[in-house]
Formats: sequence, structure tokens, C-alpha cells
Amino acid sequence: MVSLNSAVLACWCVFLLVWAVLSLRAKASVRRSFGAGGMLPRVAVLILAVAIGQGVARGWLPRTTFPAGVRLAGLALTVLGIGFAIWARLTLGSNWGMPMTLREKPELVTAGPYAMVRHPIYTGIIFGLLGSALTVGVLWLAVFLLGLVYFTLSAQREERDMQAHFPDAYPPYRARTKMLIPFVF
Repeated sequence: MVSLNSAVLACWCVFLLVWAVLSLRAKASVRRSFGAGGMLPRVAVLILAVAIGQGVARGWLPRTTFPAGVRLAGLALTVLGIGFAIWARLTLGSNWGMPMTLREKPELVTAGPYAMVRHPIYTGIIFGLLGSALTVGVLWLAVFLLGLVYFTLSAQREERDMQAHFPDAYPPYRARTKMLIPFVF
């Protein structure tokens, strides 16, 4: 039987594979997000994730986990979150870019998951991280919290860009959808 941790790892591997393949179809970038403001948070999250993973794997950090029912719910949340992010990525098509990147000739996409929230890829990743934390262990809550902060800041930056590029269409879209969590935020 496959362990729950292995199932979470498989979900993230599928996510990365889909992202790698679909990134080949993206439009050219007008502004890349790899300046100091874009690269540093990514590196910090990556370093923290690797440090926690290595600390747990080597026994330096405790393997505090949740009860089996919570872990199963976490796996379900991981699958749903990653599935939602992939659906959003497929819907976005060639308009996709790394967080805070501006694409050439951007289009305002409001269909599919974008009818529910304005940043469904971030939503899916956030819920996937939360589900992973509930499945794998308490220490991954730090990764979830960092991801939540990072994607909230990224969404706010992208909101300004969308307002500038779509001054007529974006305000009504923004008024009828939430930023990250349907019906809440």
C-alpha cells in the first residue's frame, strides 16, 4: 500500500511535470519576476522547504503528525488543490507566467476556475500546501504559511498589473469574484 506521504509527493510530481510541459507554450515575457523582489521570496521558500525536509528525514526535527483521519483529509485537500491549480493553468493557456511576470499581449481570462477566484492557481497551490502539511506533518505548516504570504503578495502585485492593462474590464470582474478563497477572500 502506498503511504500517504508518498501520495502527496506523487501529487506534487504530477504538478511539476504538468507545469514543465505547459510552460513551453507560454507567451513571451515583457517583465520577468526574477529581480530581487521576485527571486528572493522563491529562494527563501525553497531553502525553508529543503531544510525542513532534511531536518525531518535526518531526525533533527520531530516527525509530529496528525491523526489518520486528518492525514486522509489532508491528502484529499492536496489532490483537490493541485487539481484546481492544474485546471486553472490549462484554462489560462499561453497567458501563464511565473508569479508577478507580465506576458506579451495579455488577455483577461474569466472562465473556468477564474469565474470563482481571480488567482485560482495560487488558490490551488495554497490548498495543496495546506493539505500536504496536514498529511506530512506539523512542520510543513511553516511552508504553508510562507506560501500563503508569498502568493497573497504576488496576487496583490498582479491585481495592480491587471487593473493597468484592463481598466474597463477588470473592475467589474474584481467586484464579482474573490481574490483567493471563494466567497471569503
